[in-house]
Amino acid sequence: MIKPMEIQPSRLYIYASVILLAITALGAYSPGYIRILLFLIVLSIIVYQFPFFGIAINLNGSYMFTYIFGLADIESGILIAMRLILLISLIRIYHENYLLTKTQNTTNLILVLLGFLTMVFGLAYSDALSYGLLKTLRFLSFNVMLFAIPLYIRWNRARLIMLLKSITMVGVIGGWVSFIYIIYNGLDLSERITMVEHVNVIWISRSIGLSVIAIMGLWILQKQKDQILLFFLISIPGLMSTMLLSGSRGPIIALFISLIFIAIFKQKRKKTTIISILLGVFAMIALGGVIALSSASSIRLLTDPTNLESDISALHRVLAWLKSVELIRGSPILGIGTGSFIKIGNALFTWLPKNIWGYPHNIFLELTVEHGLIGLIIFTIPFIRIVFLDSGINQKEEFHDQAILIGFFLFALINAQLGGDVTRNEGVWYSIGFLAAINYAVKQPVYYLQTAAHTDSSPGSSAMKDLSQ
Repeated sequence: MIKPMEIQPSRLYIYASVILLAITALGAYSPGYIRILLFLIVLSIIVYQFPFFGIAINLNGSYMFTYIFGLADIESGILIAMRLILLISLIRIYHENYLLTKTQNTTNLILVLLGFLTMVFGLAYSDALSYGLLKTLRFLSFNVMLFAIPLYIRWNRARLIMLLKSITMVGVIGGWVSFIYIIYNGLDLSERITMVEHVNVIWISRSIGLSVIAIMGLWILQKQKDQILLFFLISIPGLMSTMLLSGSRGPIIALFISLIFIAIFKQKRKKTTIISILLGVFAMIALGGVIALSSASSIRLLTDPTNLESDISALHRVLAWLKSVELIRGSPILGIGTGSFIKIGNALFTWLPKNIWGYPHNIFLELTVEHGLIGLIIFTIPFIRIVFLDSGINQKEEFHDQAILIGFFLFALINAQLGGDVTRNEGVWYSIGFLAAINYAVKQPVYYLQTAAHTDSSPGSSAMKDLSQ
C-alpha cells in the first residue's frame, strides 16, 4: 500500500493532471451524479496524497467544480464540494505537522474581521436585507476563511514551491480542457469561448493567469530551470492560447502588469521604490477610468444605453461606475447598506437578466457605495499594512518569495476592479493572506530557506526535498 505523499512529486503531478484532465474532458459523456461522484473521489485521493493541491483548487480551481456540476445541471453544492476538498487538505497538513497552533498575524486577522463586522453593521440600513445577509455570510466563508488558512501553516520555501506547482497544474488542466473544446467545436472569433453555459470564461482566464504567474515564480525559486522551461513550453497551448482567445481583457492586462512587477522586483528594492511603482500602477488604472468615463462611447451609453454597436460589456460597467459615483455623493460616510446596490443594478439594466448587476463590478466602488468612506478605509487597511509595512526584508534573496505573492495580489486586485463583487474576488484576500504568512516566515531564514527534509520527520519529507530542487 502506498503511503501518503510517497510518490515522487513530479510523477504525482503528471498522474493528477492526466486523471483530472480525462475526467473533466470526458465528463459530458456520463450521467451527472456519476460524474460528480467520480470527480470528487479521484480529486480526494489526489489531494490526500498531495494536500497543497487542495488549497490550490480553492484558490483558482472553482471553474473545475462549476464545469462538472454545470454539466450535471446542478448549481448547488459547489461551495460545499470545494470546502470538503480544502478540509481534506488541512487534515493531511495537520497530520504532517505543518499547522501552527498560533499565528503571528493576529492583528492582520482582526483587521480583516473588522471588514466582516462592517458588512454586518451595513445590514442595519440595507434595502436588500436577504441579499445583504447572504453576501455577508459569503464574505465570512470565502474571504475571511481563505485569508486565515495560510496564516496557520508552517511555511518554508519548499512548501511555497509545492503550492506554486499546484496552482500551475490547476490552471493547466483548465487551459487544456478549454483548448481541446475550442479545437473540437471549431474556432469562432466572433464569440467568446466557453465550455458550458455555467462557466464564465473570465474565471477560466483568471485561473490561467494565476498559473502563468506561478510558473514565473517557479522559474525564480527553483534551481532546475530547464525542467520549468520545458514544462512551460508544453503548457503554452493550453494556457496562453485559451487566455488570448477568451477575449477577457481584464485578466490579460492584470497578468502583464503582475509579470512586469515580479520581473522588476524579484530582487530586493527600497520600500519607497516599491510604493512608487504600485502608486504608478494605480494611477494608470485611475487614468484609464477617467478616460473611459469621458470618452465618446460613455456619452453615447448615457443617451442610448441599449446601443449594441459598441462594446456593451465595457459600456455597462461605465454606466454602473457612473451610478456608483452618484450614490457615493449622496451617502459618502456610511454608504447605502450591505447588498443594497442590487436593487439599483436591476433598475439600471432592466433589459438584462435579474441580479447580473447586483454590484458595480469594481470592489473599491462597491465598498464605498455600500459602506461609505469609513468602510473603504477599514477594508483597505489590511492590504496597506501587509504590503507596505510588513514586507520589508533585509536579505535580497528572500524578497523573491514576497515579490511573487505581491504579483498574485496585484493580479487579483486589478481583476477585482473590472468584474465580480467582494465575495467573488476572494483571490484578493487569499493572496494577501499568503503574503502575510510569508512575511513572518522569512523572518526566520534559518528555518525558511532550508528544505523540509531537514526540518520534518514526516513521510512527506522526501517529497518536500525533491520539490525544493
